[in-house]
Amino acid sequence: MGKCKKRHFYPMFILGAVFITGILYLLIRLAVSFLTGMTGEYQAVVSLGNMTYDQRLLKQVEKIQGLVSFSPVLEIPVELKLDDYTMSTVLLAVDLKEFKMEGKTYRDMEIGNIPMLLAGKNTLKHLKDPYGHTISKRRLAAFWEKSNQGLQYHIAEDGLENTESSSRENTEKSGSIETDWAECQAAACLSNPSEGIYISLEQGRDLLEGTGLDCRKVLLTVRGKEAFEKARAVFADFSE
Repeated sequence: MGKCKKRHFYPMFILGAVFITGILYLLIRLAVSFLTGMTGEYQAVVSLGNMTYDQRLLKQVEKIQGLVSFSPVLEIPVELKLDDYTMSTVLLAVDLKEFKMEGKTYRDMEIGNIPMLLAGKNTLKHLKDPYGHTISKRRLAAFWEKSNQGLQYHIAEDGLENTESSSRENTEKSGSIETDWAECQAAACLSNPSEGIYISLEQGRDLLEGTGLDCRKVLLTVRGKEAFEKARAVFADFSE
């Protein structure tokens, strides 16, 4: 009888241990998720609407619970060109020390005369040829995997008066007018954020020098998911 009981005991013991281990694993995952939501940092580019980015505004936003940073974002309307493919978009110039990103970096971010672009992985797929055909996944993959060179840009002068629309909403090809193209380089393909094209704030200021454009958006960073959602909601109406 003793041997029979032992034979039944061991499988039940192992099954119970596995069950308890599974429960502990789930509890740990829930605890980590909860703590991350409480202490993790969340970020978004938000619109200022008619507000001005100045010391008065900075004093007001200090009251935001969990505020980590509130840095200016400049918008540069450009045309991008890769081979025969072109697209209109808006470069977002951000403080790279504050900017949180994930992705693959292809070259060092040396601040020089050539704009170094940090492109969301879903952004360059909007490139189109003169016939309106979107660039193929194969061609785009080759661009990233081999040289990620050959990308050119020029400032869209007609867009300097209105750069409020997001880059996702402004990706239609412009007319095929002869223009001078300058070199730019894709420094990184971002998985997060996956939308938008970013450059350093320093290069953004250089590109906009003499245009008189001011800051219309900011990079908002807040600690804690709940606090972040509340803070972002304050600026939500300005983005519509």
